[in-house]
Amino acid sequence: MLPSLSHLRAPSPAAADLDLNRIYDDASELVEAASRLRAAAGHRHTSPAHPAVIACIETALDDLRATVVAMDPGPDGADVDGDARRRSRVLRLRRGLGTLAVALGDAAVAAAAARALSARARYATASASPTKTLTPRAATRAR
Repeated sequence: MLPSLSHLRAPSPAAADLDLNRIYDDASELVEAASRLRAAAGHRHTSPAHPAVIACIETALDDLRATVVAMDPGPDGADVDGDARRRSRVLRLRRGLGTLAVALGDAAVAAAAARALSARARYATASASPTKTLTPRAATRAR
């Protein structure tokens, strides 16, 4: 069950406008950063950064999960006297946000596993090359 945020006071209209602009800007920057990461990820020379990038994705997913939890209107949001349609919409929103929060949490766990696998694969690739880990004479004897 998602926590209720009904105890929070609403900000002043001027502060709310600033916060809304900031939220829109931050969300846009998130999308732009994801697009740049997608474009760079496929290049062979970026593979040493993959474990660190995946760790950042893991952290971002966890923060996004917490953001979705914070968006929940709480049980008081569904208490609209006599307005069954609004109550129904709020309850659907709460279920949808809950489902999204669980999915983002699961994705963060998957990212943690992928980060570990990426680091191991990177280590295995680096240690598999005898010329990188052995002197030329030892590499010749190893063959």
